[in-house]
Amino acid sequence: MRYPERSLRLRDRHLGDQDLEASKGEVDLEEVVRTLSEEGTPRQDYLAVYASLAEKKPLKQGSELGISGDEYLVSLDENRVFALAPAAYYIWNLCDGVRSVNDILKKIEEDLKESGEQLLEESELKQIIAMVLTELDNVGLITWV
Repeated sequence: MRYPERSLRLRDRHLGDQDLEASKGEVDLEEVVRTLSEEGTPRQDYLAVYASLAEKKPLKQGSELGISGDEYLVSLDENRVFALAPAAYYIWNLCDGVRSVNDILKKIEEDLKESGEQLLEESELKQIIAMVLTELDNVGLITWV
């Protein structure tokens, strides 16, 4: 497992210029596991970040717009559209303001077990969750309640 270099990026086109396919619902867990396993090994400092976030409750911000290629488009406003990797989109969708970061970890572990996919080590999942939530927070796609 390699470290994910970028799980989200700002789209450089104006919203009106995009031909979007509607996308609602949850991301296929096989795709999340494949994406995570194809990306890089998380850095150790994200375990400390996870520990500081564990009891916090993230709430997603923005609106789902659709899919462009293999990225999920989320808009904060008409000038800021982000393209999220499948793993980032999956985690973003779990940010309902009710679940804590620990609850999100448990939900991902449950979903992976139900899907029959190979489970990641808990420490790997914690690091991935912390990295994605940090990036989402930095760009305003989540707030903390």
